Amino acid sequence: MPFILQGNPQRFAIRTYIAQPVIYWYVNRYVTEFQMADQVLLWESGPNGGVVAYGVVDEVPTVRTQVTRPAALGDGLWRDAVPDPTSMVVGIRLLATVQQGLYVSRTAIKAEAGLADLDILRQPQATVFRCTREQLVRVLGLLGFVKCVIYSPCGELVVSVVFT
Repeated sequence: MPFILQGNPQRFAIRTYIAQPVIYWYVNRYVTEFQMADQVLLWESGPNGGVVAYGVVDEVPTVRTQVTRPAALGDGLWRDAVPDPTSMVVGIRLLATVQQGLYVSRTAIKAEAGLADLDILRQPQATVFRCTREQLVRVLGLLGFVKCVIYSPCGELVVSVVFT
C-alpha cells in the first residue's frame, strides 16, 4: 500500500534530512500496515507544501531505540524537541528527492483529476496518510516519472522507475 508522510519544515529540517539515502520517519497511524517495499511520498507542509521525496519502505515501523541505522534518525535536525524514544519510525530508502529536481506542489496536485480527494488535502493536520496505487501513479506522473514498474511484495521487483 502506498503512503504519504507529512513533515513540518518549521519543526524539522526536512530538505537537509532527505539529502541522505536512507531516513526514518515518525509514524503514529497505520503502524501495522507498513510493509517492506511499500511506496512512500514525503510531503512538506506549509504554504509552498507538496511532494519533496519518493522512496520505498526499507525497515518496517520500529521503536526509535531499536532501528538498524540509528545514525540515520536525524535527531540533530529537530528545531524543537526530539520525539519520544519509544515512538515508532519507519525506515525509507529514498529514490528521488527535491535535490534531484523532484517536486510537485499542493496546487498542482489539487488540480490533477483523481487527486483532489487525497486525504492529505482533506485532513492536512495529520502526518501519515494512505493513498491508492492509482493516486500514487498520478502523482509520480506529475513528478516526471515516465516509466514506473511496481511489483507487490510477492512479485520480486520492488521498483523500477525512470525520472526525467
